Amino acid sequence: MLYSISYDTDAGRRGGTSAARSPVSYPMRYSHTRAEPAPVWGAPQARPAEAAFETVTPEQQAAQRQQPIYEITGWRYWLLLVPIALTLRLYFATLRIKMDAVDEGALRDTSRPLMSVLWHNRSLMVPLVGRHLRKPEKMTCLISPSKAAAWEVALFAFDKIGAVRGSSTRRSIQGTRDIIKAYRTGQDMWLSPDGPSGPLYEFKRGAVAIARMTKCPVLLWGADAPSAWRPKTWDRHFIPLPFSTIRLRGRIVEHADIFPAGRDDAAAGEYLRQRLMELNVDPF
Repeated sequence: MLYSISYDTDAGRRGGTSAARSPVSYPMRYSHTRAEPAPVWGAPQARPAEAAFETVTPEQQAAQRQQPIYEITGWRYWLLLVPIALTLRLYFATLRIKMDAVDEGALRDTSRPLMSVLWHNRSLMVPLVGRHLRKPEKMTCLISPSKAAAWEVALFAFDKIGAVRGSSTRRSIQGTRDIIKAYRTGQDMWLSPDGPSGPLYEFKRGAVAIARMTKCPVLLWGADAPSAWRPKTWDRHFIPLPFSTIRLRGRIVEHADIFPAGRDDAAAGEYLRQRLMELNVDPF
């Protein structure tokens, strides 16, 4: 069995489409990960987020761009992904959305690009939100370059939602650069601060660094439903049952409220974590 891998030769391209790269097939049993320098914001006693870019050499940037990015191509796309995407569209059509006036005002505000933040276990709601509340063609998600995340990228693309590839452990600096570049072209940035593999509900410093560097407002998302399946994955993923009513919540937090004078990145991350937890109700 083969899996498609591409190497990023144009990191600024949006959406990680195969047109931006030359796909190469490798046996699935092989591992094609390469070491990358740890981002400065992930180190003890880290300096401000901007220092992460000051310390990256051109050679390190080139090495990150050459790290493999997995994509869904060939028969997997047509025989597996397309039927799954159509089934998900039918599933989303059965769901009903409930919001109060304050939440709806924040969730529908497309007058300026925002940094949209939601926990990893609410990521299934991204296409639903794009379909009903935001403009999907103005949404760019930061998604891991892993094999599993390749399915998420392809499914999002079905709803015209773009993606750049990177995570806290792979292509972290290059992914950060790409998502910031997308924001500066007017795109909403979408990311999960506890992804791609936890710990659950931990607001990692990379997300805080992006908020500090862009100085953009942050839109915090919350969702719950009376009937939902919570599989025993690391994040207890939130999957509303068909025909459920989903309560969506949203709050826009301005940059000045996240980073008042004297607040460092660790304190800003804890502030955002608490605000995000207030919007999400979990039975565990």
